[in-house]
Formats: sequence, structure tokens, C-alpha cells
Amino acid sequence: DFNRVTFIYVPIFAIVCFIGLRLEWLFQEVDKEEMTIHRVSNHTAINLIDRGKSLLITDSVLWLNTDRKRFHLAPNHLISGVDESLFMPLKVEQPLNVFSWKGLEILVVSGNLQSWNWEGSTNYDYVILSQNYSGSLDDVLKLVNCKNIVLDGSLKGYVADRLLRESVDTNKTIHSVYHYGAKTIHL
Repeated sequence: DFNRVTFIYVPIFAIVCFIGLRLEWLFQEVDKEEMTIHRVSNHTAINLIDRGKSLLITDSVLWLNTDRKRFHLAPNHLISGVDESLFMPLKVEQPLNVFSWKGLEILVVSGNLQSWNWEGSTNYDYVILSQNYSGSLDDVLKLVNCKNIVLDGSLKGYVADRLLRESVDTNKTIHSVYHYGAKTIHL
């Protein structure tokens, strides 16, 4: 009689343990907000993750390339427990793209800053230099007040090298996705 009861209690105990571990994973890994700037050659890829939902800000070429998305973005989605992914196109033909998320003000610079007519705020939490940006770091710091600068993976290697060398004299936090890999900001 004891053996028959054991066959019932052991699986029930295992199921309860599994449910407990799954809930712990859910609250620690999925229930979070983060912004990740990925290193994808020739593309700007900004991934905003909020409690299992992802908003990918990138150009339509990367969005349509399933192989690159699977290689560069899917591992982060698996770790973060993303079950739904949305797409917001980044207008790469514009020199500046501005967006706000969870209280962060983010400026994506992909062209010449001097040609842009500045209206509104010049205070940003993150400035992401990408695509065809070829100016100096001083050009950015003269026009924009920012806390952090990210050199993304779409910059040419020699431009990222030059901007990183220029950053030695500044007191800003600068991260080169080209040199150090993806940048993840936990909120």
C-alpha cells in the first residue's frame, strides 16, 4: 500500500518544485525592463524589453533578415523570456532620431549634427552614434548635453576607433558596441 502512494506523491512533489522554479525564473529574468544596443554589422539594433515584450528599433532590412535576427537577437530574447516582439522602423535617412522610453530620453545620431535645425531639448540620457556619423566627439558634446554615449555596431571600425580615442579626455561614460559587444541598460 505504501508503494502505491509513493508513485503519487513523488511526481506531485516534482511538479510543485518545477512550478516553484519556473515562477522564480519568471520574476527574476522576465519581469524586468532593459534596453540593449546590439552589435550587428551595418545595422542599428536597439531592443527595448519590458516584461516579456520586445520593441526592436532598427531598419527594415535587418527586420526582414530572419537569419541575422536569429543569430544576433534571439539569444537575448530567450534569456529575457520574450514572447512577443514588435518592430519600429528607424529612419536611417534622417540624421537624428529621438525617442523616449521609461523615462529615458534617447537620441540616435546617424548623420551630420551641424545640418540639423535644433528645436526643443538638447538634454538626453543616451546618445547613440550610428550609421554614417563621421564627426568628432566634440561636435556631439558642444551641441548635446548627455549622460552616456554609445558607439553602435553600424559605425565603421576606423570611426569607432577614432571616437574611442577622443573619449579619453571627456568625463562622459562611453561604450563602443564595436569594441566591447552589446550594451544592456537595466532599468
